[in-house]
Amino acid sequence: MQAALDMRQRLKAFNQRRVIEEQPQIQIVIGISSGEVVAGNIGSHKRMDYTVIGDGVNLSARLEGVIKEYSCDIILSESIYQVCRDCVWVRQLDKIRVKGKNQAVTIYELIGDRQKPLDSQQEEFLFHYHAGRAAYLSRNFSQALLCFQAAQKIQPGDPIVNIYMQRTENYQKTPPPQSWDGPWQMLVK
Repeated sequence: MQAALDMRQRLKAFNQRRVIEEQPQIQIVIGISSGEVVAGNIGSHKRMDYTVIGDGVNLSARLEGVIKEYSCDIILSESIYQVCRDCVWVRQLDKIRVKGKNQAVTIYELIGDRQKPLDSQQEEFLFHYHAGRAAYLSRNFSQALLCFQAAQKIQPGDPIVNIYMQRTENYQKTPPPQSWDGPWQMLVK
């Protein structure tokens, strides 16, 4: 996690220099998960590569793919979040089913290290955002919309709030089936 946060900070400084030099900015995306993997030389005697395989690797790769949908740079899986929840600030993004998996996974945006406190505006934004997510998941779409609107006033143009406002408005018009428990089916790899 710390490496990802350091990469974010250094890339910001690097891109500031690139703007001055009239160069295009560089963006990175990071998906972090944990789980059992197999590491080692894998292949045949004709072609052998040192690599890592397993569900943890696949999920991390899928998380990198869904980052574009949420317009953020670092996404954590539920498994890694549970390991470090007391050390980092996060925003719960969604409960998704990634391509190739049936079981939904909760994903989080990595905001920062808890050693650095959030400012009051960030705290208020996250309060309204998380209240909106809770109302959304409990199918109280009118309350969810009010919470997301309050969050939007604090951080106008936040892409994730915009996603939830659109989903919430759609669910108000056409409610999900009774069996709905919140997961969003991802269509991208």
